[in-house]
Parts: sequence; C-alpha cells; structure tokens
Amino acid sequence: MEEKGSLYPIPAGSIEKERLDKQYVMKKSYYGWSSAVPPSIDLTQVNKILDVAAGTCVWVLDLVNSPGIEHRLSSLDLYACDINSKFFPDSAVTEAFGIQTFEQDVTKPFPTEMHGTYDLVHVSMLFLCLTKDGWKAALENCYTLLKPGGIFIIDECDPILYTCSNPPPAPDSSGHCLEDCLNGETWFQKANCMYTGFSLHQGFVADLTFHLCNMLEEVGFHITDTKSAAGPLGKTCSTYKGLGGVSLAEYEVFSTECIHFTITNLAAASFKRGALQIPSGNYITMEEDMQKVLIEIKEGLEQEGALITGRYCVGVKK
Repeated sequence: MEEKGSLYPIPAGSIEKERLDKQYVMKKSYYGWSSAVPPSIDLTQVNKILDVAAGTCVWVLDLVNSPGIEHRLSSLDLYACDINSKFFPDSAVTEAFGIQTFEQDVTKPFPTEMHGTYDLVHVSMLFLCLTKDGWKAALENCYTLLKPGGIFIIDECDPILYTCSNPPPAPDSSGHCLEDCLNGETWFQKANCMYTGFSLHQGFVADLTFHLCNMLEEVGFHITDTKSAAGPLGKTCSTYKGLGGVSLAEYEVFSTECIHFTITNLAAASFKRGALQIPSGNYITMEEDMQKVLIEIKEGLEQEGALITGRYCVGVKK
C-alpha cells in the first residue's frame, strides 16, 4: 500500500498476499474464533457489511461462510475497500459472493451517501499503517459509516516481542516499558530495535492494544466485548494455546517465517534510511551486520520463541 499516502511498509506481491491470508487463520486460532467474528456478534441481524482496509479480502471471504450469513448471501450487501486494489483477489473471486470492492483511504471521509448505512464495519491489523492522527481519523470515519446500533469490530497487535522468561505486561497495565524492550543484548531486544524501532520512527502507536478501547470510546462507541491475547511465535507455539484452548503447535514454523519476514523488511527499510539502531544510539552501517542480527533473531524464534500482544474490540454506535 505504498501509493496514495499509505505507510504500509511491505511490498505487495504473491508472497505477501499468501502470508497475510495464513496470518489471518493463525490469528483466529489465537482468539479461539470458529468464524470471522467473535461469538458475541449476532450475524443474523446484520445485512450491510463493509470490510475496511480489506487487503486480500480474506476476512469478508471467510465471513460469507459464517453461520447467520452463508444461507442468505443473496439478500446481503457486502463491500470491501482499501487504499488501493493491489492486494485484492481476482474480481471473479469477490463477484462470486456478491462482494463489491472499491478504493478508499480510511483516514479520508467516505462518500456522504455511505454515511449511516452499514450494520457492520470491520478493521484489522493496521498497527503498522497508521499514526495517532491517522487512527483518530480512521475511527471517526468508521463510526460515521454505521447506523445507530451498528457494530464495529477491530483487532490489532503491538510490534513488540517478549519471551516466556520476559513476558508481556498484564492486559490492564498502562502499556509497554519501551526502554526495557529495546535496550539490551538479547535476541528479542535486538528484534525489537528493528520491529518496534521502525514503528516509533514512523510515528505509529506502539502500545495500541492498551489504548484501543479508550480510542473507540472517545469517538462514541460503546464497548460490548473485548479480549487481549498473548500470541505465540515460533517455539512457544508448541506450549501456548489459543483463548479457546486450541493447540497452536501447527503454526510453529509459519509464525517463525511470518514474523521474521516482517522484521527483515522493516529492518531493510530502516537500514536504507540510515536509521537502523541496535541498540538505541548504535547505528548499523553495514548490511552484513544487519544480516548477522537477523540470523540471531531467526535462531531465537526457533529455539526459544516469542510472544506478542493482541486485542480485539467490539463497539456499538450509540
């Protein structure tokens, strides 16, 4: 999503599209969802739906198979939008389910004729796309799209790695201790210099999951459901279970590849700008030094594993 002002850092391509689709399936397992939405949402009362920043449209394509949706597709109005269409699947895929796609920057106002017309709006995984001001605009725009009583669902995570011996803060904490996360000689602190460091340099909200509920309430939503989860990556998938008690062992290899791919791209972007620091204040100026750290991170994920914080929220328009 590099065009049209997007700050999305990873180039679009078949590898990234496949990664995003697999990541979605893994994320559902983290939260223990058996469908595209948490059990608290009654889809039988939803008729007009919009997937915002839809990417590959994986969410709305999953939604069409959900109970309460799959047997009444012909009577539903399904939409998906993104800042540009580069991640969208072939039109034949979306048209088969009556999904209408269009281009829209979530931080810009939607067309007036869309205001107050949707029963359900969905947003996911924009934590490496939006600044604080971008989030404010995006949430206000989503609120405007909904009918009174309309449902907003969002899930996000924070770009900060922890380990079992250095676990993430409790969900009711005020946020992350960034100094501890970034400064040190462990492999995961070096990973955070690349991952969290990129986020901070871009002006993104590194502790988004700790503030998400308040951000929704500030634009007018009433929170009806929210849960936080520690998502395992790499070796920790063999011991951690999802919120529903489901084994996550099958994701051990993929989660390692997924997060390492992301960190590699972010590190390369920072290195290209001359902004890669490991630790803070120590600039990496040789690519071979960056590659050595990336190898160390890969080994850490495979041998120890990591944890990442995630949260979903369901809000209702008052």
